[in-house]
Amino acid sequence: MSKKYAFVVGIDSQWITEAKNYFANGKDKLYFTTNKDFTKLPFQSVYFKINGFKINGKYCASYKAEFIEITRTNPVEFRLPSSASETSKYYYGFTNFREINEPIPLTKFIRHPSGKQLRNDFQGNAAVIDPLDQDDIFACDIDETEEKEVVIRKVLRDSVIVKDLKNIYNDSCQICNKQINLRDSMYSEAHHLQPLGKKRHNGPDIKENLIILCPNHHAEFDFAAIALNPITLIIEHCNPNDEFIGKEMILKHFIDNRYLEYHYNNIFIKNQNKETK
Repeated sequence: MSKKYAFVVGIDSQWITEAKNYFANGKDKLYFTTNKDFTKLPFQSVYFKINGFKINGKYCASYKAEFIEITRTNPVEFRLPSSASETSKYYYGFTNFREINEPIPLTKFIRHPSGKQLRNDFQGNAAVIDPLDQDDIFACDIDETEEKEVVIRKVLRDSVIVKDLKNIYNDSCQICNKQINLRDSMYSEAHHLQPLGKKRHNGPDIKENLIILCPNHHAEFDFAAIALNPITLIIEHCNPNDEFIGKEMILKHFIDNRYLEYHYNNIFIKNQNKETK
């Protein structure tokens, strides 16, 4: 798997207004100019910082989009008002422009290639970032391809959501309530009930689709060994002797029932039916 980078771009509030209107009018791709240095890395996402705007005294990335492709021809559609030039040689395109549920402080990002965190007072127009915080920004969700090969996909996601949930549960598993104590911290993992990944499950990266687990129960959810019944809200397991069958999951945040139903019907029950055939 090739390493994926992103970058932070400073924009103004007027640009946000124009971009929102642009996508609201049915457009699905937007272009902006970059210099040649930004063509050398395999970008994945772009984060937008509104220049001069702070949240709780910190500069934050408030909007996010996904890259599509570089275009060498001048786009005839919307361009960044301040930086796009009709004579510019390098353009990036992106899609799925959206507001981040919880703004991400710039210090969450690691600057490439120095490896140092972005300063809170970062004022540059753009900075290449390497968002590789293994515990917070990346996570593994196991998906099955049509050939039934198990593939582990690492998906970039908003670290603020995961950190908030881990704090709510104090890094305790929602199934067994156990904590893993390391030398100077505790460890837990976040699991998507409806897995991420556009090719198959296309689950959203939101709190209502996430639960906090220990590594053992994370593996059981990934491999469809355990589930929460969406009607009774009690734990079911493929092993009839499992100690947690019939018990309630620890719940301190709202989980949307549609994601419980998805995991139960499309992952847990579907795999049970395969075993009985």
